[in-house]
Amino acid sequence: MFFTKVFMKRRYKWVHLVGGIVCVCGIVVNTASDIRLEKNEKGSDGSIGGTSSSSSLDHVKGDICAVLGAVLLGLDDVLSEI
Repeated sequence: MFFTKVFMKRRYKWVHLVGGIVCVCGIVVNTASDIRLEKNEKGSDGSIGGTSSSSSLDHVKGDICAVLGAVLLGLDDVLSEI
């Protein structure tokens, strides 16, 4: 939405903005649940579930990579229409 607003001067209705806010809230909830799940499931040896597994930092890195990929895909779509 940001790129189409900047590059194509598109105007959005309130429904579009609410949809964007819902998506961002979903990303926040997903990241928070990754961190909380990791804290709740730590074994006595400090690993998740008693085996070596990825830390909450790895989950957050994965979430950031997913968001970055979505942003780059959106930018590619907008630039291909210009």
